[in-house]
Amino acid sequence: KVFENLTFTDVPRGGKPVVVHVKFPRRYCPFCKEPHSAHLPGLSLKYRVSRRLIEYVFERMGLRQTAVWIAFETGLEPATVRRIRIDWERKMERERVLTCPEFLGIDEIYLDSPKKAIQGEKQGATPTKKASGRKPSCIITDIGAGRVIELMPTIKMRTVKQFLSTLKSRERIQAVSMDLTDHFETIVRRSFPGIPIVRDKAHVITESKERFNTIRNSIAN
Repeated sequence: KVFENLTFTDVPRGGKPVVVHVKFPRRYCPFCKEPHSAHLPGLSLKYRVSRRLIEYVFERMGLRQTAVWIAFETGLEPATVRRIRIDWERKMERERVLTCPEFLGIDEIYLDSPKKAIQGEKQGATPTKKASGRKPSCIITDIGAGRVIELMPTIKMRTVKQFLSTLKSRERIQAVSMDLTDHFETIVRRSFPGIPIVRDKAHVITESKERFNTIRNSIAN
């Protein structure tokens, strides 16, 4: 016999935020003497919003809208929208099904923070050029579809092997493309035994030029 007046935010109508006031009942159990809240299937007590507003925010995030704009449109706080986005990212991560492509590409790439990236552009550094203080990341690509499958912050063998083991339909793979290093070759040999490995022609040409210039300089000297 205890009621609470709670306020929930709903989907905006006509460009205006909508607020729903609910008289929320709380009942006491005669056995455990503890209060129990009523079940509200259409409302979320975590964020004090309706379920359809959460779906609305998910839809807006899929359209690449910022958290500040979504908060202005719905009447929520930007921090609440960011927390909803974290849950949305976790939901997408759980629902994502990674299928092994026919032609898989694996390589290392060097990423920096935006400030370091601007400094690197001024100094003439490229994302694939190794420099002091830059840690390599591992990028997994679907060469046939021309898309990125995963970008891992490290190239450690254990981490890369663990990701490759999560790929579904592993029998579909026909070849793996990589650079001339032995690190990724060992990982692929253990993860996909018997699968042909193709060396990326860009790395082969670059390596050939470097070897040719070394020989040419030695003869000239």
